[in-house]
This record gives sequence, structure tokens and C-alpha cells, in this order.
Amino acid sequence: MEKELARFLAVCEDPYRYVAGLKDRGKKIIGCVPLHVPEEMVHAAGMLPVVMWESTRPTGKGHARMQSYFCGLVRGLVDDAVSGRLGFLDGMVLADSCLAVRGIEPVLKRNFPLPYYESLYLPPVLHRPATRKYVISEFERFKSSLERFSGNPVTAGALENSIRLYEEDHGLLRMVYELRRRSPGVITAREMAAIVMSGMIMPKEDHVRLLETLVPALEKRSPGKPGVRLVLSGSLCQAPRVEFLDMCDHAGALVVDDDLYVGSRYFATRTPAGGTPVESLADRYVGQTTPCPTRIQPGSDWGDYLVEMTRKSGARGVINLVVKHCEPHEIYYPHLKRKLADAGIPELLLEIEHETASVAPLKTRVQAFLEMVGGL
Repeated sequence: MEKELARFLAVCEDPYRYVAGLKDRGKKIIGCVPLHVPEEMVHAAGMLPVVMWESTRPTGKGHARMQSYFCGLVRGLVDDAVSGRLGFLDGMVLADSCLAVRGIEPVLKRNFPLPYYESLYLPPVLHRPATRKYVISEFERFKSSLERFSGNPVTAGALENSIRLYEEDHGLLRMVYELRRRSPGVITAREMAAIVMSGMIMPKEDHVRLLETLVPALEKRSPGKPGVRLVLSGSLCQAPRVEFLDMCDHAGALVVDDDLYVGSRYFATRTPAGGTPVESLADRYVGQTTPCPTRIQPGSDWGDYLVEMTRKSGARGVINLVVKHCEPHEIYYPHLKRKLADAGIPELLLEIEHETASVAPLKTRVQAFLEMVGGL
């Protein structure tokens, strides 16, 4: 088990360096900008889909090409591109998840030419009948685009196999999450994030094999020291800094659940069976189960979802991680805070930024919160 965990952690230490090392496998590498790119289609075309990440470095050359009030993912991605750190990519796919992501496509195309660029427009209003029809047509167009670039036909059988592989991987991740809820402390917040994030980077076949070994081993692992059960929420398209996750663990928090992107948000929605594979992927998009402030789903409330998650996991409170300059999250946050308050669930807001020199200023606030909700 320790060997598998070490592998996950090593992949996440420098994701792009790891991906660059995969070039010798002979597959084209396609960067997928969060949130809604159907990676299975890229996989079915015989290419490697890799989720793109915000840079861990301070923004340098990117400042001349991207506004400073955009989020770290956008600024970091542009900075990495123009600084030559994404030379391993053969192409990039962007889904229209927010205004900031929509705005970087022309910047990337002008300053970072690649053999392949594709943009997906996915309607933000999910409940209308026309949405499903449009998404199916958009995914069909995307499939044809991938076929032309890869030279490989994306047959129904190939796409079914890719969907099955991804569902197997996601099912194993759900098992790890259930184990964490059942045995708080059996896995640290940093280890959990690495397990999920590595699956966005590694070939899915490799990730599944590691998870198949890890899950039964985790069931035999002894839980760590007692602490205060917490839920982490937010960080909608970025990975929380490992220093913050370590700080939570060391402060006495037991993260028992989350709705982070590098967490349950990535795999929560199952791909339904029935219809063609493209229709199944479209149905997953319009039927996503984790509420998102960039999508409109009447009857689906993020506050209610988070309240239920907190109660189900037995958590004592919630830490909301709001990425600096994430406009959708910042607009939605007051409603989220009110829902938690009405339910009697303590909540702490932390604004995070990848360029912050240290997470030490957050430590006192987290410790005070833990003392308030857990009596440490």
C-alpha cells in the first residue's frame, strides 16, 4: 500500500514533468482544461487526456497577456504555455466552463501554437430539453475532430470501452471515499488529493491497477490519531496546495469528505447506460449530481448538497476554499454560507491563491475554527 501511495504522490509532485516522460509511449498528449471535457473521447481516439493545472510558480510572462484579476488556473496556464513548460502537448481542449476560461483560448492560440485546438460550448442551463440535444451534437462534432487529428476512428465499441474503464476507475475512487468516511484518519488529506489528482494525469489503465491494489490494503490500515471531522468544499477547478492539506492534518482536522474538483466532484456523477456512448456522455453532463455555480440546475442546490454531505459524514464543520478571483464561486458563496448557518453547521471561509508565499497565516484561523467546533 505504501508503495502505491508513494507512486500517487510522486506523480503529483511535478505533474507536467511526469507527463513529458510519457512521450515515449508514442501517444499524442491532449491537455484538457477543467471542468467538463469528456476525457473518454480523447482516450477512445488513442490519445492521452491530461487535465491541465495552475502553475505552482509566480506568474511571469503571463502578466503581459492575461489580466491580473483572473484566477490562478488561467494566469498560470497562460504563463506555463508562453514560458515553454507545456512543450509536451500535442493539443488542447477547452470547455466553456466560465468567462475566464472562455477568454484564454485566443490568447493561447496566438502565443502557444499547437497542432490541435478544440473548444466545446456546453450550455450552462442543464434542465432544458434542447440542452441534451445540443450537447449530443457538440460531442459528435468533437468526436469527428478527434478522429481527424488522431487518424483513428472513434468507434462505438472503442468509446464504450473507454467509458467502462473510466467508470471502473471512478468506482474505485468512490470506494476509497467511503472507506475514509467509515474510518476517519485512515488516509490523510494530502494522500486523498494525490490519489484523485494522479488519476487526472496518469494513463487510466495504470491508475486502475494501482487502485485495485490500494483499496484492499487501505481496509486493513489503522486509522490515525483522533481529530475533528471536517468537510472541505470549493476549489472548483484547482488542486488545493499540499501545504494547506498538510496544515489541516497537523492541526488536528480529519477531512472525511469533500466536494472539491480534485476530489469527489471529479467522479461523483456516473455515466448512465442506455443509448449510444455519445448520448451517455451527454446524459452525464446534463445530469451531473454535484451542483456547480457555473451551471443552472433548478431543484439542485449546492447549499443543500453540502449540508447533506456534512451530516452524512458526521463532520463537525465545513471549510470553504474560495479561489481568489473565482467569480462564480464568490457570487454563490453568500447563499452557501446562509444555508450552512441555517442548518447549524459551523463554516470557515478561506480565500486561496497559488502565488501565496506561505499558508502559515491560515494556520491560526484553522486552529481557532477547530477549537470552536471540536473543543481541541
